[in-house]
Amino acid sequence: MINHSRGMDCWDLYARTCSGERARAVPSRDMVCLYAARVNSRRYLLSHEELLAELGGEIVFHMPMDSRVMGDYAYLALTESQERRAHAAARITA
Repeated sequence: MINHSRGMDCWDLYARTCSGERARAVPSRDMVCLYAARVNSRRYLLSHEELLAELGGEIVFHMPMDSRVMGDYAYLALTESQERRAHAAARITA
């Protein structure tokens, strides 16, 4: 999630560091990243399509999951503030 919130490729930095290169991390932004999930056994206020239409600009990744702990469908959202993060979390889980 730090890849998204700080605007940098942490895996590339890690690989370059492991290969002996001196890597420098320079964040290009400071945003708030959210992970939220849904479970198939629950009905939600918004369908998946409605959610993407409403929050599509803030949802940077979504995919089905196969996890009893992490949910059945995952969303990563990138927001400008904690208030927008809370709004996105509430809409995803409502």
